[in-house]
Order: sequence, then structure tokens, then C-alpha cells
Amino acid sequence: MSGDLLRQLRDSKAFDPSPDPDRMWQVHVPFDVLTGPVSGDYEQRFMDAVRRRERVALIGASGSGKSSITEYVMDALHSESVAALRIRMGIQTDSLVSDPAEFPRLLVNTIAKQLDENRAVQKIARNMRGGSAHRPVKVSVGLPWLAGNLAIELGSVVNEPSQGEDVVDQAIRVLELISRSGWIPTLVLDDTDQWIRRPGIGVDPEPRIAMFFGSTLRMIAERLPAACVVAVHDDYTSSPHYEQAREYLNTRITLPALDNSAALGSIIGMRARKAAENPNLRAIDVIDDDALEHLFDHYVDSRSVRRELVVLQDALVRACSATSETIDAAHIVAAIAAG
Repeated sequence: MSGDLLRQLRDSKAFDPSPDPDRMWQVHVPFDVLTGPVSGDYEQRFMDAVRRRERVALIGASGSGKSSITEYVMDALHSESVAALRIRMGIQTDSLVSDPAEFPRLLVNTIAKQLDENRAVQKIARNMRGGSAHRPVKVSVGLPWLAGNLAIELGSVVNEPSQGEDVVDQAIRVLELISRSGWIPTLVLDDTDQWIRRPGIGVDPEPRIAMFFGSTLRMIAERLPAACVVAVHDDYTSSPHYEQAREYLNTRITLPALDNSAALGSIIGMRARKAAENPNLRAIDVIDDDALEHLFDHYVDSRSVRRELVVLQDALVRACSATSETIDAAHIVAAIAAG
């Protein structure tokens, strides 16, 4: 690889461990590819469960690929009329524990925000194409399921003042409207760990674990007519609250660890190809074999692809500073030591 291409990867943040959701699905390497011919059909099982409107638990350590596979599957199912409702758990407060109506309220507010954002995107596209606000113009941007009559109907529901049990009924009406329009509403709870383990909203995380895997997940199962995807940190599987919640999780998928450096190389190669817009790039064009082995040895201790991408991006910066043409073992060792 030339120094110019290495710098291109650096400047484009090719190994950013948490790219935007719109980009994350593009750099996902299916687990069925990473695990070889004997696999668990991870992506396919996930897709089939959502089609059946099930509640899916994705189980894995932090950085194991739960967000990556979720964005990949949600994008793949988009053409099959799956409406992903991404609920941002990570920014919530402890009121989600104390107030039973808080989660339905969060869902309704999420829809309201998506409606506002979609209208803004559609307006920009319409103006760029010379459309009139009084004459609808078909555009291919934004969320297509949040358009037309459905958008109008949803807007009338989410803007109704409500409290207590009325909020639950409001959330149910929203989901039923989406279903009647031919879409599968799918709650995506991808950042539960950020909420449960986040410092500053209560010293003991156990009440949040009990609340989420108890009352919240039970309410979703019994009251909210939607498919659901829940990221479950593998630390939670030993909790009695998770054990009690298993009956509400129709499909449970435990994500595998990478078996060898070649699997890690597949992820690196995909990232490099997308960032450089060069379909012929391989991991060996970016990082030499010895450096890749060092990186994989480091991965074995953490089982976190995210952490290794952070190391790799640091090593990439070091390689560029040294005007190297590939990332070598010295760059990886230095990046690990600095981390």
C-alpha cells in the first residue's frame, strides 16, 4: 500500500469503532462469513425472527458486534417493510426505573422526533429539486415509512397530551398505525448497557437491571404490538432478572468470538475497501502479517473488536507519521502500550 492510501485511511477514520448507523451496516462483515462454513446462521436467524415480529436478544460482550449486526440486519430488512424505531436508552435518567409510563413516553417522543427530522429532510430535498410545498414531490431520502398519510396520522397521535396509563395507550396506537400501513414496527434497544452501567444516575445498577429485564421488557412483551431487538451484555445473563425475562425473549442469539487473525483481517479489509472506495484492497495491503497477529493476540484478552479498531486507528496514525507504507508490529505494540 502506498503512503498516500494509508493517509487516506487515516483521514477518513477508516477504523472508527462507532461510525454513524447509516455507515455501520456498510462495513459489517457477517458473522456467518467470520465463523466459516460451520456457523450459527446469525444474520439469517436475526432476520427471520424480526419477520415473525419476535423479541430478539443479542448477547455479547461490549464491542462484540451487537450494534454492527443490528444495523446490518435493519438495513437488509428495510426493503421488506420493517420500520426500525431506535430507542435511545443510553441518555435516559433513573426516572425510567421509577415511572412505569416512562418507556412508552420515550417511544412516543422518539416517533415525534423522527417525524420532525423526516419532514426537515424531505423539505430540503424538495427545495433542492424545485418542488412546491403545496404539491407533494416524491423523494428518495429520509424514512419512506414516515411519509404520506401515515405521517399525518402519527403526528396527530404523538402530539396529543397524555399521562399515566394514557401514555401506554398512545404508544399502542402509534404501533398499530404503523402495522396497519403494512410495516413491521421494530423497537431497537441497542444501547441498554450505556444506560444500565452509566455512572452518575445511581451508584447501584441492579435496580436498572431489575427494572429493564423485569417490568419494562414484560410491558413490551404484553402490551406493545411490535418486534423488538435488545442488546444484552453477556454479564447480565447470570442475573436472576435476566433469567426471569427469558420467557419474553423469543429468540436469543449469542454472538461468537473471532477464532483467528484471518477473521480480524476480514473486518480490517472491509473497512479499508469502504473508506478508500477500492474493492480490491485486502488486510495485507494495510497491515502486515506480524502486526495482525499482535493485534489478534491483544483481542484474545478482551474479545472486543471495538477496542482493537481503536488500537488500529492509533497504529495507523503512527504509521503515517513514520511515512510507512503499511502498519507494522512496532506500530501496533506502541498503540497498545499507549492505550
